[in-house]
Amino acid sequence: MSNEQTRLAILIINESFGDVVEKVTAYLLKHGDSSLLEMIRGAGLKPNKVRKALCVLIQHQLCEYAPHKSGAMLYRVNIAHILLRARFPRYIHVAKATFGDVGELIVEDILRNGQSLMSQASSIQRVGERLESAGVEINDIGGEVRQQFLALVRGHYLHRVPRPNADLLATGDVTSDMPLAQDRFQPPSTEGIQFNSRKRKREEAGDEARPPDVKKAKNQDSMEEPEAKRRKGHEDVADRTVMVCCFRKYNIVLFVYIKPTQAVDAGIFWHVNHCRFHQQFRDEAIVSIAVEKINETAACVMRAALSASQNQVEWGRSSSIGPEIYSLQIEDKLSGHPKLSSKELDQYLHGLVDDQIQFLRRTGDSGGGSYTVNFGHLADVLCQSTIESIVRERFGNKCLRVFRLLLLKKTLEQKQVADLAMVPSKEAKELLYSLLSENYITLQEIPKAGDYAPARTFYLFSVDLPQLARLLLERCYQALGNLMQRRATEMKKNKRLLEKFHEYEAQQLGNSQREEADELLTPAEKDTIQVVKRVISKIERGELQMDHTIFTLSNYIDSHSNPPVV
Repeated sequence: MSNEQTRLAILIINESFGDVVEKVTAYLLKHGDSSLLEMIRGAGLKPNKVRKALCVLIQHQLCEYAPHKSGAMLYRVNIAHILLRARFPRYIHVAKATFGDVGELIVEDILRNGQSLMSQASSIQRVGERLESAGVEINDIGGEVRQQFLALVRGHYLHRVPRPNADLLATGDVTSDMPLAQDRFQPPSTEGIQFNSRKRKREEAGDEARPPDVKKAKNQDSMEEPEAKRRKGHEDVADRTVMVCCFRKYNIVLFVYIKPTQAVDAGIFWHVNHCRFHQQFRDEAIVSIAVEKINETAACVMRAALSASQNQVEWGRSSSIGPEIYSLQIEDKLSGHPKLSSKELDQYLHGLVDDQIQFLRRTGDSGGGSYTVNFGHLADVLCQSTIESIVRERFGNKCLRVFRLLLLKKTLEQKQVADLAMVPSKEAKELLYSLLSENYITLQEIPKAGDYAPARTFYLFSVDLPQLARLLLERCYQALGNLMQRRATEMKKNKRLLEKFHEYEAQQLGNSQREEADELLTPAEKDTIQVVKRVISKIERGELQMDHTIFTLSNYIDSHSNPPVV
């Protein structure tokens, strides 16, 4: 955990949950495992606020806890999961491209709430209400939402949240009471789960079906409870399920307590499977390389091979070599598009095997030919391509030529670089030392004698790709943090103007208030708003591009190590 990662994590928490949760997170990042009493003293917050902040972090899978031998419960933050929150827009985009608008709303709803039940005031109900309010014409909204929810689970995009066993937790064993590998993706039962349409409720019951006022319901609930239970409010909270809703735009955290006894799937919470989305990103990058290097048909064959490999992958772990797949499986996954005969498919498979990038490896002849996807080598190719684009933008085409030459030949002297790159010796020296000053290449001294005299010493230049990937990853974290700070500054500086613009847009929706809305903003303010929106849009696109680079570099680093289960 570097300083740039810590800084970025604090910025993400502040943007998502506000200042209180940020202070608790910053304390845990600085001091490591801490008890509740230590956080109250160190963060300088009231106990109730610290508890609520921990509630938010646990709800969103950002905080882990374990009992200490002294009896106190120790908490720690998962900085890897915090950094993944910058990737949520890409998750939502993949869900929309794969499962349509309904899948997009389901994933967005679960990401907003951290974890969610499938039924009762959870994903199906909230998503159904959003589709109904948006005017989406679907005959059975509840059935469509249930169908897409099950499709997300079967596709391993959603998984069950393991529930700690309370008895084992008291003894210090925080293992889950649910087998993670077997039941993690078990489809939920939809019997008895219904979508209650707000429109139908209003038509049938009139004003009685309006959503209850949270404050009135809370006061009424406290009035009906016994006096002793009102004095011990925590007992009532313990009997309920905590649902935390966060709204980034207004930095509001809403705690909703739902009695789980009314739900058919009580206690079965669902969370987004980060690893599945990451595999989707990786597969899309591999397919894009196949399009660039060969053609669209080869990309379709490669996509079918990746799809056949997904069913045999151990979720949560990456491997440099994929599982064994057969030509018949790839042919089944093509689904008739494009229409290829068995002979043409074999030709494309041989082309993917013999290509310089080595998309596939042939492992046997059974089943029409068996193959494996060379994930490790493809991760190297993606990382090398990303770094080469960085070198080109930062140093120019001649430095890129020298950089590629060092990657190809491993180690070279200055004279050899000048000869092979076909540049003057003086210019080659300038190019090499400009790369060396930024740590893009390394220099090794091999003396002929023990005195290290320059005339009797070989100076060999080379590229240490893993070390360079880690260096660039840290710089990407720094750049992403700077972009987030710049966007927050722009929005804070123009906060009042943006509020007037939102009010202007709201009034534009009503036909009777359009004349008043036109008087709300002056022409100069409208021009300023357009400039601010363009600046913020550019910053957000930069954040997405930076996250794309971070993912490519992280995937390369993970492929050369033993990554933990996420």
